[in-house]
Amino acid sequence: MVTSLINIKNLIYTYKVTLLQQLKLLSPMFFKNIAILILILAFGYLDALFLVFIIVLVIDILPTLIVHIQYLLKNKGKSLIIDVNKRIIVLNSNDNTEQRYFDDITSLERYLSFVRPTG
Repeated sequence: MVTSLINIKNLIYTYKVTLLQQLKLLSPMFFKNIAILILILAFGYLDALFLVFIIVLVIDILPTLIVHIQYLLKNKGKSLIIDVNKRIIVLNSNDNTEQRYFDDITSLERYLSFVRPTG
């Protein structure tokens, strides 16, 4: 997810990847797993359920954290600006700027998450 600044009058959209947005995306996973851990501890099923929790941690949580950290590190400092009036897309990174016109785009692919289709 990205931070979005929208200027409605000029229809200019600016998107930036931030640590706060990454934490917001990860928060449901953290809250869910902390709640499960609390329930395991509260009911005293430490042996079997705690082992299941550790397996879920390794299979589900760690890969998700790795992907989000890699995404943040790769895209930190970049911004995507979409100017609807001028019909251009500008990608600013730390060292260069790329500009594309809407008419240059021949196809658009969208990938959704398997677990939670957030786009």
